[in-house]
Formats: sequence, C-alpha cells, structure tokens
Amino acid sequence: MGDQAESKLCVVCADSIPSQAIKCTRCQSYQNWRRHLSVGNSSLALLVALLAVIGPATEGLKDLLEWRREVLQKEVELAIANFTPNEASVLVSNKTDRSIVAGAFQCALKLPLDGEFSLSTFVESGYSKFDWPKSHQTIDFLVSYSSPKIELIAANSEAYVEYVSDFVSPPLRFSGNPEDEAMSYCYLEGKNSANSLVPNGLLLEPSYLLFFDALELIERADFHESQADEKADWISKIDKARGK
Repeated sequence: MGDQAESKLCVVCADSIPSQAIKCTRCQSYQNWRRHLSVGNSSLALLVALLAVIGPATEGLKDLLEWRREVLQKEVELAIANFTPNEASVLVSNKTDRSIVAGAFQCALKLPLDGEFSLSTFVESGYSKFDWPKSHQTIDFLVSYSSPKIELIAANSEAYVEYVSDFVSPPLRFSGNPEDEAMSYCYLEGKNSANSLVPNGLLLEPSYLLFFDALELIERADFHESQADEKADWISKIDKARGK
C-alpha cells in the first residue's frame, strides 16, 4: 500500500513513476503542463526570457519594440487576423530565401483579474484613453495553439495559418516589475529547410486580449488532480476581485 501511495502512472506511457516526478524516467515526458508545449527548450526559454525583458521599466519598451522590428521581423513577420481562446488566424510573412514550416503558435498572456477591463470599456473609452492593468493586477497563462495540418510557406511569400487552441497552462508568474503595464507576447515555432528555428515574435496590443477572460482560462487550464485546492484558490481570488 505504501509503494502505491508513493507512485503514479506516467500520463504518456503509463509506466510507474514516483508520485512527485515531473518527468517520466522511461519516456522522458513531462507530467505537468509542459508536455503540451511543442516548442523545444530553447524556444520556450526564448519566450520566457522575452517576457522577462518586457516586464522591466516601461522606458525600455521602446528599445524592445525597436529590437523586435529590426532583428526579429527581418526573417518572419506575424500579424493576427483573429484571436480568441478557441482559435487564432495568423498571417505569416516569410522574408527568407528558404521555405519554412509553421508549427505551433504559443502565447504568454497576462489577463486581468477583474472584469473592469472589458470590450465595452475599451469601446467606450477609446483606445487612446484605455489603461491596461499593471502586472500585479493580472494572471499569467501560456496558451498553445496547433494547426490541423502542416503549413509550408514558400520563400519570400506569406500565408494565413489557422490554429485551434489545444492547451492552457495553470497560472504562472513571469518576471518583471509588478507596477509596469502588463504586456503579452506570442511566438510561432517556425523551422526552415535546415531544421533551424526562425526568429519571430509579436507583442500583443491590449485589444487582442479583450475576448479572453481569466476565469474562463482557469476553468480550462490543465490542472493536475492534486492541484484542485490551487484551482479553487484562483477562482476565489478572481471572484473576490470582481466583488462576488
């Protein structure tokens, strides 16, 4: 009985592993939200690192935007045509001399705790007067979108890629100054014919996130059954922020 209590089955290969293991010793699959992320460790590190850069002093945002424009967008540019919790349509412009395969679309989102930052508020106030919340007023999620088919984009051409949401992480905490404006970021896992990752990325305007709700993502998030109390705490925190 003691051995059973201290072990669990791998969610991928069903081999017996320690109950606290986050990675299977047999198939090397992560047991938590990371198993859903199709980007490699280097891509994931880049995504998290960029979010850490976005968080610091607001004065550095201009430099970051300039860097993104001059470095990242030399090879691949992204433009979002549709973006909801369920699906995304992304225009991918390949500016390289090699074809690329458009892989998963990953987004690190900072969503407001309360309902004050809504679509109606945005429309009523107008974009120029709309104040997006500070980082400490948000919850951080990683949302992953996948394409139903392999999308090959020829050299020096562009194409729309349709994605469907296949995973939402439990709340995370990205680095940064909690008093700075919350900024979200998306990254496309694009690879060229040499199997090299193609640099790209997109900072999201607040208007892109107005159809996302933190409470909805909490309900959809991939919490392990052992995290039931944590999930309940997050729901309670959101309800309290919304005066419920």
